[in-house]
Amino acid sequence: MIKCVKNIKLYILSIFFIFLIVFFNFSICCENKKNNIYDKYIPSLSNTIDKVMPSIVSIDAEGSKFFHKKKNKKIYDYNFNNTNNNINEKFEKKYFNSLGSGVIIDAKNGYVVTNSHVIKDTYHVEVKLNDGRIYDSEIIGSDNNSDIALIKLKKAKNLVAIKFFNSDKVKVGDYSIAIGNPYGLGNTATYGIVSAIGRNGLNIENYENFIQTDAAINKGSSGGALVNLRGELIGLNTAILSPKEGNIGIGFSIPSNMVKNLIKQIKKYGEVQKRELGIIGIEINEEISKSMHLKVNKGIFVSKVISYSLAENIGIHPGDIIISLNKKLVKNFFSFKADIYSFPIDKKIELKLIRNGKIKNFLIEEKDFISFNVSSKNIYNKIPGLLISITKINGNNIIKVKHVKLNSYAYKYGFRNNDIIININNNYINNFSKLDNFVSKKKNMSVFYIKRGNNNIYLFMKS
Repeated sequence: MIKCVKNIKLYILSIFFIFLIVFFNFSICCENKKNNIYDKYIPSLSNTIDKVMPSIVSIDAEGSKFFHKKKNKKIYDYNFNNTNNNINEKFEKKYFNSLGSGVIIDAKNGYVVTNSHVIKDTYHVEVKLNDGRIYDSEIIGSDNNSDIALIKLKKAKNLVAIKFFNSDKVKVGDYSIAIGNPYGLGNTATYGIVSAIGRNGLNIENYENFIQTDAAINKGSSGGALVNLRGELIGLNTAILSPKEGNIGIGFSIPSNMVKNLIKQIKKYGEVQKRELGIIGIEINEEISKSMHLKVNKGIFVSKVISYSLAENIGIHPGDIIISLNKKLVKNFFSFKADIYSFPIDKKIELKLIRNGKIKNFLIEEKDFISFNVSSKNIYNKIPGLLISITKINGNNIIKVKHVKLNSYAYKYGFRNNDIIININNNYINNFSKLDNFVSKKKNMSVFYIKRGNNNIYLFMKS
């Protein structure tokens, strides 16, 4: 009887503990439901990525290039006669496919920005949107110096353009998301931070001012977007630093401001109007500052001013220290070059420099810039103070004055920028060889017949 009572008590006690456990769990569930812990927002980048994805495209381009055909090895026949099969070197055409990424920047007109190297030497560029739509496109223009290209989708509707962020405000440590088409897999997002800004000297492009990120960028991601947590474009993914073409957390993007400014030129001209100040400089550090007894630790020390350059024309001297560009402190020479190159062509450039301890200001307008697109083979500079090039008008070679140095020998004899030299001493001139016949030979007087705007004039120059 006693044993039975004990069993009953134990049974009741077990039931009680089970009841407590069930009640406790039920209370927790009710509390969780009350606080919506299961429905509560968990930190995620999905909203940002969902916002950006419609603006990112995959590019599949077909192209061709000519290569030197290798000479075939010598072949000997059974009679030991030496034969040489197609020994003359020839060109052969090879076809290739280029995979890359792009970013829609103008939904109304169907403009997509990508890297120049993605569409270089291609004749057919196919663009696939995130929703699966596929469009053919035409190449509007590209710039190999900055690795930026603009293409336009044909008959595309209902596009979503990305929003640009002011890349000058990007800081090291900012979160970044890279979206592109790695290895042709389609739009892929990776996450990281901005590791550095103003990266240069990598010999990737001619004008380097990269944003560095550790967000994974791989082959095929070129031309994709680097965005902030609001889904705004801060850079165009361009290159990686890797020994085996795989991601090791060092990727480079062209700043969005540089992209925006250069794309405006490509839209307008089909190319970038290359601009150079015409100086060689080095970044000032504490060691240089001390050794030269300078009063500043930051800026660019102008070590050389190139002849016939804009810098020479406006009066910049070797030894000057450039400290700001449009009220923005100058960080290094490479970034300074890139800023000059990509600055909006319709805006004035303000330079502040120090000369002999005193502040000097220079204002440069679009008309002041000189184009240096012509190669050295197309430049003639044997007349002191005169820079001449060959251009084509209506398919004919024209000798044109690109620049006249102020108060120079040529300037004093009346030459001015954009003069067209028609003939010398009644001899038609359309190449440098003919021009050289008159300039190099000793003559008492050379009579230049010049077209200047709508007027034709004669200039008399002593040899």
